[in-house]
Amino acid sequence: MKITKVQTFIVDGGFRPWTFVKIETSEPGLIGWGDCSDWGAPGPVTATVAHLAPLIIGRDPLQVEAIWWDLAAASIRHNGGIAWKAMAGIDSALWDIRGKALNAPVWQLLGGRLRDELRPATATPTCSACRPARRATTCAGWRRKCWSAVTRRSRPT
Repeated sequence: MKITKVQTFIVDGGFRPWTFVKIETSEPGLIGWGDCSDWGAPGPVTATVAHLAPLIIGRDPLQVEAIWWDLAAASIRHNGGIAWKAMAGIDSALWDIRGKALNAPVWQLLGGRLRDELRPATATPTCSACRPARRATTCAGWRRKCWSAVTRRSRPT
């Protein structure tokens, strides 16, 4: 199996543009999607993905780590920022392909199960929920909906 095509898509996300990477393979129907959204610079991110694409076309998409390090080496003068956002979109799409090809969930791909159970938690949606009286009412409502933990944003109201 080889990588045959790399494309980017800028989508109107309403409050910000979303940038996606689509990687196609020589295996019919096996594609991967990754997100490399940047709030203010979708153009440079997509241009960087296009710049990196020739480095991965023809490669085995299951070699995710090797591809990551090769892209990092190719971007050594642009460490971080836009280059790494573009690499993140490519990397996510490759992990998507790997999971589909191996018919494995992400937790198996990334080292195995860490916990047998996870406590469901939610976060307060707005600062108005940070006020003590409102927070108590909000948390009681979430408790009735089976949320057993609540985190809150720590910014002033």
